[in-house]
Amino acid sequence: MAKPLRMHQIRLIIELHQQGRGIREMVRLTGIARNTIREYLKRIEGIGLSHQELLSQSDEALIPALYVESIEKDPGGRILETDRFAELEPRLEPYSLELKKRGVTRQLLWEEYRQDHPNGYGYTQFCAHLNKYLRRDDAVMHFTHIPGEQLQMDLAGDKLGYVDAQTGEWIACEVLIGVMPYSSFTYAIALDSQKQEQVIHGFVQNVKYLGGVPLSVKWDNMRQVVKRANRYEPVFTEALEYVSQHYNTTIMAARVRKPRDKASVEKAVDIAYKRLYAPLRDRIFHSIEQLNEALHQELEKLNNRPFKAKPGCRRSVFEADQKSD
Repeated sequence: MAKPLRMHQIRLIIELHQQGRGIREMVRLTGIARNTIREYLKRIEGIGLSHQELLSQSDEALIPALYVESIEKDPGGRILETDRFAELEPRLEPYSLELKKRGVTRQLLWEEYRQDHPNGYGYTQFCAHLNKYLRRDDAVMHFTHIPGEQLQMDLAGDKLGYVDAQTGEWIACEVLIGVMPYSSFTYAIALDSQKQEQVIHGFVQNVKYLGGVPLSVKWDNMRQVVKRANRYEPVFTEALEYVSQHYNTTIMAARVRKPRDKASVEKAVDIAYKRLYAPLRDRIFHSIEQLNEALHQELEKLNNRPFKAKPGCRRSVFEADQKSD
């Protein structure tokens, strides 16, 4: 296993287990590797206390009982997995043939594989090995979004700005976009810079706009958020870890150069250019406050704009299915 989890992550695992969530769902909700969750669940069950009793314990009391040592790694820091791959390799060719049959998916093949090999690869690694055999770049997955589960955030590539009333200088502003994938309910705010404190400020304002905190927040792989990128367990900045604990939410990061990981916010940025940026293109503002006020007005129009292909709008779906009471 990678380095030990932080206590708020362990507590989240306990809470999800208490709710009866399966390991696969925990992986999706927390972004923590499957084997890491499995090892912590073994420790949790081995203590012999109820979930409620564990959650009532202090961090100091839980750490000695739940600390999980790192698993064996090779000199290059990679997890030793020779046995697992030896089990999977003979199956790759049959799997490639099965995929050509109607209705057969990678998810189905992986579930059948795990029935035979309960300690085998997780879904992501399974797909990586299968796609390497197929000489494809990555696994194509269909993501089904659950109400209130996740907020996706990214900085838009294009900037907005205002004219300094005293100097006449045009001041460029970053724009942080947030979207709830289930409803496409969108938020946008202009920031003074890309600095970490500004990005966190934008996130806090987004949470206020939502009126609640989603279970998880998936960020683009930006340096203000991710200290060290990793496909399975990225390391986040200390400030973002603090924010995560404060709001009792799980932070996640999209994989580098994997736009499907954050497809909703990628689409939201594109819509922002059309529905937020374009209406403001000929207007002149003299402060970031004026700019954000105008941005907010266009944002309200966007979230109240009726869908073309289904009833309602972003706001009505969000308030009906996602917003906290």
